[in-house]
Amino acid sequence: MILPDLMSPSSENEFSRYEFKYLLNANQRESVENEVQNFMEYDGHVRIDLKSSYYVRSLYFDNTEATHFYEKIDGVRVRKKFRVRTYDRNIEDRLPIYLEEKGRFIERTYKNRIKLNHEHLALFENPERHAELLKLYSNDEVIERFVFSSIRHRLLPRVLVDYVRRPYVSNYDLNFRVTFDSELEVSTPQLSYTA
Repeated sequence: MILPDLMSPSSENEFSRYEFKYLLNANQRESVENEVQNFMEYDGHVRIDLKSSYYVRSLYFDNTEATHFYEKIDGVRVRKKFRVRTYDRNIEDRLPIYLEEKGRFIERTYKNRIKLNHEHLALFENPERHAELLKLYSNDEVIERFVFSSIRHRLLPRVLVDYVRRPYVSNYDLNFRVTFDSELEVSTPQLSYTA
């Protein structure tokens, strides 16, 4: 597991932070968001057509026993999971797509990721083809850990999660973020990538 140092600048592909999540009703969200706007601004990725928000689409990998899901529910303090993530409802060449390893180490949340070639997405559908990724992304630790975990835990693409995110970044500390997620949709993936 690779944990970026919180005190050093993180790269575009490594993140480490303390993360807290709260369920808010509409009135609470409006109240909190009004306060946040006094010292925070939208991050640079928002879309005007989505009311200063953006889409998030994630395909999560787990086994038939839902090991990663239950580790999170049970509050396991050292855990990780893998997902393929993009920032639109459709997979398009113009948008980046990533394989992400997200985990928790005691109180800190970390994320390591690699940008994927769209032509390689079909390899993620079939666990028997995951090892082919090692040749295409040689010496990449995220890919290596994904393939190892895939073989060890028999990972499959299990859940597709979509939502809309409105992100804020502090005017005083770029490492402090507040995001409001809404319009959550969860489904079983109907994969249709071609190899």
